[in-house]
Amino acid sequence: VQAFHVLGGSEAIFGESFMPAMQVAVGKWVTPVFGARLAFQGFGINDGTDTNGFTNSSYHYLHTDVMVNLTNWFCGYKSDRFYNAVLLGGFGWAASQPQNMTEAELENATDKWNDEFAATVGLSNRFRICDALSANLDLTGFVTKDEFRHVNQLLEREGNKGINFELMAGITYKFPKRGFDVVDYNPYKNKISSLEQDLAASHKDVEKGKSAFAGPEIKG
Repeated sequence: VQAFHVLGGSEAIFGESFMPAMQVAVGKWVTPVFGARLAFQGFGINDGTDTNGFTNSSYHYLHTDVMVNLTNWFCGYKSDRFYNAVLLGGFGWAASQPQNMTEAELENATDKWNDEFAATVGLSNRFRICDALSANLDLTGFVTKDEFRHVNQLLEREGNKGINFELMAGITYKFPKRGFDVVDYNPYKNKISSLEQDLAASHKDVEKGKSAFAGPEIKG
């Protein structure tokens, strides 16, 4: 679900402003902590600027996001961890068109779709089901201009910012190869420790040899 709200506006974001939402995304984890994704979302939004009530608008939003796995960052990587908190942040292109425009209004409109730059931020809560699947509960939103909701001829107020609040549940499928190889550094650490001990022992032997070669000190 989603709800659009204008900063400084009088529209309520609960109740009538709720609308269904959908999103599809393809992403790649470069490291256990950092990744990126390309996402497309859309459906419709309700706004409250129409004097006759809420106005339905169709919209599309294509955006790219950076993903930061906070759980792996602070707790270390673990492939079978049940819960991961992933911070999302990015930007993209959003477009909308009011659904209640007449044919004449559409023909006279300068642009059939109103295009705006938008920025996304949010938190993705991911729950492991198995190696290939996880369930997601995402709390996200994107910020754009208030004009995003209308084509130019229907603008009633300019300069404000609008936020689209989103609560989405879904499923993530992980393509093979899944996860990251974990390197066991203990054998290397043990080998380095053993070499350091051998080196320290050889230094002691050298010092003993020097003392024995020098012989007793003779004072006149």
